Amino acid sequence: MEDKQVIIDNEHLRLLSIFYYIMGGITCFYGLFPILHLIMGIAMIKLAPTAESASESSPEIVGWFMVIIASVIIVLGLTLGILQILTGTFLKKKNHRGFCLAVSVISCLMIPFGTILGIFSITVLNREFVKKIFAKA
Repeated sequence: MEDKQVIIDNEHLRLLSIFYYIMGGITCFYGLFPILHLIMGIAMIKLAPTAESASESSPEIVGWFMVIIASVIIVLGLTLGILQILTGTFLKKKNHRGFCLAVSVISCLMIPFGTILGIFSITVLNREFVKKIFAKA
C-alpha cells in the first residue's frame, strides 16, 4: 500500500512541476504586457514641452506615472513567473518544500488557474508521504 502511495505522490509531484513551468511561462508573458505603457510613458517624458511653453497640465507628470507603474508591474510579473518556474524545478528535484509551499500560497492570488494550482500544490505538499520524499532528498 505504501509503495502505491509513493508512486501516486511522485506522479502528482511530476504533474505539478509541469503545471508550474506552464504557469510560470504564462505569468512571465503577461508580465511583459505593460511594456507598451512603459514606452508610451518614456515618449511622453521625452516629448514633453519645455518649461517656457508648458501649460498648466504637463504630460511629463503623466509620463513618469506611466513609467513607474509599468515598471513595477513588469518587475512583479517577471519575479512571480521566475518563482513559479523555480518551484517547478524544485518539485521535479523534490527539494525546498517550504519554498514550494510559499509560492503555492502566492499563486493562489492568481485567479482562477493559479488558485487551482496553488490549492492542489498545498494539498499534495502536506501529505505525509510527500513530506518523507522531500526529507530524503
